[in-house]
Amino acid sequence: MEKTVRGSRGGTIAVTVLGLVAAMVAACADPDGGSDGTAGQEPGGSTPTIEIVEPADGATVTVPFEVRVDASVELGPISEGLHHFHVWFGDTPNQPLIVESDSVRIDNAPDGEQTMWVSLQEADHTPVGNPISITLTIQGGGQQAPELPPEY
Repeated sequence: MEKTVRGSRGGTIAVTVLGLVAAMVAACADPDGGSDGTAGQEPGGSTPTIEIVEPADGATVTVPFEVRVDASVELGPISEGLHHFHVWFGDTPNQPLIVESDSVRIDNAPDGEQTMWVSLQEADHTPVGNPISITLTIQGGGQQAPELPPEY
């Protein structure tokens, strides 16, 4: 849409209102709710990812065992504003193990066939994307997976 505006010297100026409005909206828009348009995103706009490298899906492990991940973002101290990940077994995301590096030793886990979940997190514990899971058969564990509260 163009609008003709009369200038101070009697001439006219064509203003493309729609183009200006669209440019202003695009400059102010932030689809992720962050102040700079990059919350939860890597440079270039892609969402960070995490992959479980070890143990393999379907593996049998003996406590203690190592969990190793590969993340597309730097993992590190929460106090420095870096990403980290949460690990839990079964349906107990309310008490995860919080890990600030790419690996962790699991010293206590429920025995038997279990689903192990991993969730990439922002420094403020906001999840990045959906959690991922693998199925493990755990030996030498003793902890029973906690029951979820009824309201969960």
